[in-house]
Amino acid sequence: MAQLDKTFPTNDCAMCIVSPKLVEAGRHPNIDLIINSTIEEVKGTAGDFQVVIRKKSLYINPDKCTGCGVCAQQCPVESIDLFNERLAKCKATYVKYPQAVPLLFSINRDECIGCGICQGVCKAGAVEYEREDQVVELNVGAIVLAPGFDEFNPEQLKVYGYGEYKNVVTSIEFERILSASGPY
Repeated sequence: MAQLDKTFPTNDCAMCIVSPKLVEAGRHPNIDLIINSTIEEVKGTAGDFQVVIRKKSLYINPDKCTGCGVCAQQCPVESIDLFNERLAKCKATYVKYPQAVPLLFSINRDECIGCGICQGVCKAGAVEYEREDQVVELNVGAIVLAPGFDEFNPEQLKVYGYGEYKNVVTSIEFERILSASGPY
């Protein structure tokens, strides 16, 4: 929803709707937001589940990162901006999208040249290039399944000219093009 510009039927700003909900969830005492993670194993029964989670490394310590963004401002490397559907560039040190909750920066290690600038400018000392994935086991009482979906890949079906003609775009690319916070 963060990628959308306006929402139907009220034509409200999508971020204006989702941001307060994200902030409320982030501040709730009984909710732990675990980002950039995968569930590796679930055992147990209702009311008593053991869940093994792999927290993929952001290469920035989430306990130290203040979300100031100085690391991204100083990063000399441009990377492909996936939030803007590859229509723009971002830095190799980046936050997934404006107003992200939790507001944590990460380093795209595939693009990072290891220059050390972000580590040098981070006053919180949060940049940790050698930080590894963490595997944690949690005991939880309930699990909410929110599997999402896979978006249609237009490159599989060339009949509409996607990738051949510049004016053929996906609906989410069109949303980012229209958005005031988008790449144009």
